[in-house]
Amino acid sequence: MQQIETVTQTHYANFIEFNQRFSGWAELVNIHIDQMLSTMGQIHGKIDDVHSDVKQNKANIEKVLEILMDKNSITKEEITVCAAGFGDVETIAEALKKAKDGDKISILPGVYKESFVVDKNV
Repeated sequence: MQQIETVTQTHYANFIEFNQRFSGWAELVNIHIDQMLSTMGQIHGKIDDVHSDVKQNKANIEKVLEILMDKNSITKEEITVCAAGFGDVETIAEALKKAKDGDKISILPGVYKESFVVDKNV
């Protein structure tokens, strides 16, 4: 019985000594935890802001790509000139009149007695 009492007193004495040495430890831990949680909240907010920016940038890029794809998908017309009547038109002047910038004009062999001005990028 005395042995149990001695062990209990020793443990109690050790506990008291620990509390005296580290009396403010709980308060210090709480302060550091509060600071850490506050900082984590700020970091989380910044991450959310970056995530929102990335989503907005992605949406903007998708819109730009959609516009570019629409412009690139506009097909350029090919106009065939044939004096014998087997093409889209019979004269080069008609082809130039019908053509838009970027269109292609193919001139089949033949005699074309005409004058014209090329005023488009064809």
